[in-house]
Amino acid sequence: MSQKFERAVAQAFNKYFQQNNITGYAYRRRQAKYKPQTIDVLVDSPDIGYIGIECKSKKEKHGKRLNFKSDFSNPDNSEHQIPRTTKFLKKTGRDGALALQLRKGPGYPKEANIYQWSTISKMYGMEKEKSIHPKDLKSFRYNILREGSTYELTEVDTK
Repeated sequence: MSQKFERAVAQAFNKYFQQNNITGYAYRRRQAKYKPQTIDVLVDSPDIGYIGIECKSKKEKHGKRLNFKSDFSNPDNSEHQIPRTTKFLKKTGRDGALALQLRKGPGYPKEANIYQWSTISKMYGMEKEKSIHPKDLKSFRYNILREGSTYELTEVDTK
């Protein structure tokens, strides 16, 4: 299920680049079985910058909060996904983002938002925090909106 969302995020960025005559390309990283994946989608553009996006797709009936233990991977009790992703973003000089899709069930539209990775990384570092609610996250400079069966990328007005 999440792989479809990852593909949709990459397609939304590529469509945005094409519509706005922006040099850039977004692509989904190939996932190997039994290997931790560093990041889901990479965006490479000299015009808007270099971005690494982690994608999460979650059933809304399980709550909107992202649980650090169950919603992020921790393979074989090695390094948790959040610090591992944060290190990757720092090493590659990329801006980080989390694309979160909430699935409401059959007959209901899906919704998604893109948030700044730095907020998640900071919240994970606080020992008392076990989860995070999307309302506590800062919006990324781009957002993703459901249009029919696809997603459209829009710029967030920062004024």
